Amino acid sequence: MDMFWPEESATADTDAAPTASQRCHTVGLTLALVLGSLLFAIFVPSISELFTLLGSTTGALVGFILPTAMYLKLGPDTDKQSARRALCKVMLATTIVIALLTTARSLQFAIQTKAADLLRQPASANKA
Repeated sequence: MDMFWPEESATADTDAAPTASQRCHTVGLTLALVLGSLLFAIFVPSISELFTLLGSTTGALVGFILPTAMYLKLGPDTDKQSARRALCKVMLATTIVIALLTTARSLQFAIQTKAADLLRQPASANKA
């Protein structure tokens, strides 16, 4: 329950009420999440399409993009490492392009599958 209603000791140092802009931000974010979830539930009939899309994006992100970006951000920045850093930048750019292409292909496949299902549906309804 502390997540939704913090104890008095947790809020004792912040006596100020939320401002109007903070309330608008909270309400807007909540509405966006609820409407996004609703639209997703309406337009995506199968969870397998979601898994296909998530797999095509997160696989490259977790496996290649994040480690390379972290190395570039946190790794040594010396003249000895300049060739390695240049190779990391090339790998990062290449992986981003591949991730975008695989995501686009997954979306294209989902759209084609949905269109094929819609085209088949009236034909099967006429036979019955």
